[in-house]
Amino acid sequence: MAGALAVPRRARAQRRGADLEAEVCVIGSGPAGAILANALVRRGIATLLVESGPPRDAPRDRRIAALRADEVVGAPRYPLADSRFRGAGGTSNLWTGTCPRLQPHDFEPNAYTPRDAPWPIRYDALEPYYLGAEDELRVRGIDGVPYAPPRSRPFARTFHAPRANLDRLASLTGAELPGGALPFSDVDGRPANVAATHLAALRAVPGARLLCGATVTRLLCDPSGRIEGAALASFAEAPRTARAAIYVVACGGVDSARLLLLSRSARWPDGIGNDADLVGRSFMEHPAVAIRHGSVDGLWRPWSSRERIVSECFLADAKRDGLGGIRLHLLATTAPLAPLRGLGDVAGAMRRLRLTARAEIETEPSPANRVVLAAERRDAFGDPGARLHFHFTDNDRRTIARARTLVDGVLEAYGARDVVDDREPLRWLHHHLGTCRMGDDARTSVVDRDLRVHGTDNLYVAGSAAFVTAGVANPTLTIAALSLRLADHLTDRLRG
Repeated sequence: MAGALAVPRRARAQRRGADLEAEVCVIGSGPAGAILANALVRRGIATLLVESGPPRDAPRDRRIAALRADEVVGAPRYPLADSRFRGAGGTSNLWTGTCPRLQPHDFEPNAYTPRDAPWPIRYDALEPYYLGAEDELRVRGIDGVPYAPPRSRPFARTFHAPRANLDRLASLTGAELPGGALPFSDVDGRPANVAATHLAALRAVPGARLLCGATVTRLLCDPSGRIEGAALASFAEAPRTARAAIYVVACGGVDSARLLLLSRSARWPDGIGNDADLVGRSFMEHPAVAIRHGSVDGLWRPWSSRERIVSECFLADAKRDGLGGIRLHLLATTAPLAPLRGLGDVAGAMRRLRLTARAEIETEPSPANRVVLAAERRDAFGDPGARLHFHFTDNDRRTIARARTLVDGVLEAYGARDVVDDREPLRWLHHHLGTCRMGDDARTSVVDRDLRVHGTDNLYVAGSAAFVTAGVANPTLTIAALSLRLADHLTDRLRG
């Protein structure tokens, strides 16, 4: 359906009466939208980036909270309200900067791959874009970490991760957890906030416009299903319409699905792209489970106060046994747990190494875990909010049980004693994945391999909503890689 595109005549995004016009309209200014918009304007494509929340560092309007009208159904209770950010830069205002890649086998059919809905791309196709994403997010990494995904070239920016105490402990016990430190985003000592690294650059580029404080309430389409406008609502201005040749929804795993479901029409009575009732389905997350603490007596180096190993050495075995992926963290710290009151406390602190082990798991892309419209809950513009149905599946519970066994085994191998559970036995990494998964078959997926919504000519979904499976890797680097890949595709369409 990739026909000719109706591109606005002028070479830059502009106002015309009540409308806003551009070649590409990107909805959402988090990492997916900001990196995509930046890549497009570098290619000379007139781009309008629309953000529902305020600009960076702007005072928070109390009415922004009224745009949330969400609820969660299921057990365990999921903290949906705490895992999103409405404002310039999106969730890059909240993230920790961890930037691993998905593993090659994540893109291959495995225990958690949906039936008849495999990833339509493979790791090798995305690897060049991973390199570009690491440049975009200024990633530091360590080469040669066991079980890390393969690379076509070394990290451009590296760092040193101390492991003196953990290496000594391994030599004493004979235990070894193969792994290392994860890559991370580093911009002047902090994770990249795309509001500063990408959105600020848009203001100086002809053909680019960042519009904050404007909420896209509907995508408007003609009888054929082609998108012809994005309806904008604002607390400060009258309703307007954004018009473009191409539209990209980059609002995260929850709000991207919600916008498609809200955009009903005669062509799309159940929401855009929802002919197969798949929009909103297969929501996934990364829970941290089996968090346990223990201690080891000895003589340790207090100046190396915090050391970590992250390992995916058990991941392949879990997949082989029909489970989700498992990633283990082992943290060693010599920091005292209480204020030091004398030389005796100092000596005790130097002799005690505290070990914390935890597992992060991949949840199954179950169709029952889904985002739907909450008709009885309305946002500030009168639209239904999102209702998230989320439960652990039987396979998830089996994966959690395996993860607990592995955590106990690692602590035992390192000689930890006085092992206790964390006060919070379950934590969330706040990764919203799935709901608009990619695939070659319109009957089993929402977007195609180029992220275009099936049945439309000019609508795309970027970001974590397009993931088929979750893997165990933090998703931001893959989100950025997919955005760069989409930028190449859109450039080919518009300039080809």
